[in-house]
Amino acid sequence: MNKNGVALRDDKAALRAQESAVRVLCVDPRGRILLLRWTDPDGTVYWEPPGGVIGAGESTVEAAGRGLTQHTGVTARAITGRHILVRRDLTWFGEPITVIEPFYLARVGETPVIDHSRPAFARRATGSRCTGHKWLWPDELSTMQDHVEPADLRSVTLRLGIGTSWTTRTRL
Repeated sequence: MNKNGVALRDDKAALRAQESAVRVLCVDPRGRILLLRWTDPDGTVYWEPPGGVIGAGESTVEAAGRGLTQHTGVTARAITGRHILVRRDLTWFGEPITVIEPFYLARVGETPVIDHSRPAFARRATGSRCTGHKWLWPDELSTMQDHVEPADLRSVTLRLGIGTSWTTRTRL
């Protein structure tokens, strides 16, 4: 477990990842979630919720709020405080690692316009660039042609109560 209370598989994984991360499932008024499209320098394309690394001395909810604001322009006040821990098996700098990351729920009053020219979309550590975004219904996750991170994102949405009976869903 690191100083932020995020469990890692082992010390080697902690050294490879260097910093733990947090994600935010941002839900618009229609019940859709936001995914960002990232392209790695090798051409690999994947989609994941906004978020980022947890800075020194920063709590997980502070990091979630900062990541949400940097990537979407949405203020941290949209974060409900509701969160779950999600196991992620991924590759970091060519090494397979397993991390446990907090996923926070955020609700916005209107669907924000996402500006991909913002500096926040550069990933210094990996060289990845944000190349798009998509608002989609949770049940559409299985139709994504590119890789979605985490692979079980649909179950994460259900665990956070997104797409369940208490979520308003109106397709226009």
